[in-house]
Amino acid sequence: MKRMLLLTGLLACVAADAAAFENPRQGEGYLHSSWSTVHADSSNSDHVPLAMTAKLRQRWHLLKGAGIWTPPVVAEDGTVYAVTGKGAGHSHLHAISPDGKILWQSTPQRSMADLDSLAVISAPVLDEGGDIYIGDGNQLWAFHRDGTVKWVADLPVLGVHAPFVTSIIVREYVGGVSLDGKVLLLHRNTGDLAMPLLDLPGGGSPLGPPIPDALWKDLIDPTIRDQAWEILRGHRYEITNTPAVHPRTGRIYVIGAGTDESYGHFYGIDVADDRLKIAFVTKVPAGSGTSPGISPGGERLYAMAEGQIFAIDADTGQKLWSKDVNGQDASPTVGPDDTVYVLGGQRLVAIEGAKGEIRWQRDYNDFVGQHLPTLWTRFGLLERGEPVGAIDSVASITPDLMWTTVLGGYLMDFFGKKFQHAAKTWLIAVKPQDGSLIASYPLSDTSEGGITVGPRGELYLDMLGAIASIAHHGGYQWILPRDAQMAEPVGGLIAFEQADLKEHCLAGLDWARRLLQGKGGNTVEKELVPARAAGQLAVSAHCIDSLQPGSDTPQDAAGELYSLAARVTACSWGDCSLEPFVAELDSIIAQLR
Repeated sequence: MKRMLLLTGLLACVAADAAAFENPRQGEGYLHSSWSTVHADSSNSDHVPLAMTAKLRQRWHLLKGAGIWTPPVVAEDGTVYAVTGKGAGHSHLHAISPDGKILWQSTPQRSMADLDSLAVISAPVLDEGGDIYIGDGNQLWAFHRDGTVKWVADLPVLGVHAPFVTSIIVREYVGGVSLDGKVLLLHRNTGDLAMPLLDLPGGGSPLGPPIPDALWKDLIDPTIRDQAWEILRGHRYEITNTPAVHPRTGRIYVIGAGTDESYGHFYGIDVADDRLKIAFVTKVPAGSGTSPGISPGGERLYAMAEGQIFAIDADTGQKLWSKDVNGQDASPTVGPDDTVYVLGGQRLVAIEGAKGEIRWQRDYNDFVGQHLPTLWTRFGLLERGEPVGAIDSVASITPDLMWTTVLGGYLMDFFGKKFQHAAKTWLIAVKPQDGSLIASYPLSDTSEGGITVGPRGELYLDMLGAIASIAHHGGYQWILPRDAQMAEPVGGLIAFEQADLKEHCLAGLDWARRLLQGKGGNTVEKELVPARAAGQLAVSAHCIDSLQPGSDTPQDAAGELYSLAARVTACSWGDCSLEPFVAELDSIIAQLR
């Protein structure tokens, strides 16, 4: 009888909150949705353990005219929260339904007391209750999911005189690490100071090169262009990345500038006895502006600096290995099998996390060559006439698929200035096992951000348009033919949806079946199989329930899947075989096919 009551309770919870699922890489206090912070979870993994197909179609393109810095976050009901930075007279936080309706927006900026344009450097963060946290130039804001303000914290009053690059949640606290190296945690319920401020013992980074005149023309608030440029490049400030939070210990990890310009600091920071305490400080290469990622088991940290990917012991801070991949200072993606994916300029590089050995590396020049012409070199103004590709966004990974963007263009030598001109951009799906191309979709602008995965296989792309704006407004396109020129960037947020929702639902069930059979490969640790399978079953049930409202077969199948998910979850708490569930799932799949 007790077991029956337990299963009934589980079934009710699963059905009521079908798009939420337990994610072992998510820290306590975060919402367990598909993407609740800038890199999906508190581990900064950019990984979503839900299957999808590579067959997409573009659904909408909103917030045009605004360059969007960070990928949006998604609540368990599919609501999307995105941030822009147009400046005075504009709203900067936007809640959007999956079908592209603006649900609510923050009050337009009329003074620095409103949510101001520097919010653009941050992604929202969602807590377990669905509340939204976002920082701006001088405040940390908390909103309820209906758009009402929960509280506002005045950062300068608390001793913080620079914004956060995306906030973090540590159990019952919310806060972050500011550009000037201040660690601050507040009570999530009230916004009150939770413990004394911690000032990290680093210094500012050196100033970078001047901002290109053509950058972000009309796409962001002109009063923050210079500051945003320095943050984007990891210059001037002590901290220019999003910290990771260990999903089990709550330890905070962040990379910053050192006390001189020759090296950086990798910090481990504990929250204990109502205080913030530095657990370790490790010297790393200078220019460490990337957000660190945590391995699936929680034992290692990965980050990029000066073209190197390196690993740090998450407990001691000891440097374990480093590998020169001639990479960009972009945050690594950490797959469920502990493969680390980094942007190596024209290449996507996959590295085995435990030892630092390269598993594969691949460029997409052949793909780009199919879509752009080979040009004559214009008396040397082009280094070469053949088009080349470059990875343009942090990769996102799901079972069997990895998503990133590729820009195609030409290597220029424009009167001594060498750079890659961008002519076209695509969203691409590749195989995580070897990087081979599966599908591609053209985009209007360059992204320079990330790719958010929604609960029903949606993809959301922030379009910052940095490289596109330099290409279009840079004053050199006159030397190129029209089909090699970049169109005027419009920024905004682009949404893709599954082209065949039923096929997507079934792909999720096929993945759940493989998990139950123990055929998930090395992508899931053995003890996580029941939780991952139950989460996929619940999300797929929600997907199937939406196929044909009022139709008996999908609704009956969805009900059976909710029940199966609850029983698989119960099995994860005891020692039972998952094999008997396979036949039951096969029967449900047969009904749907």
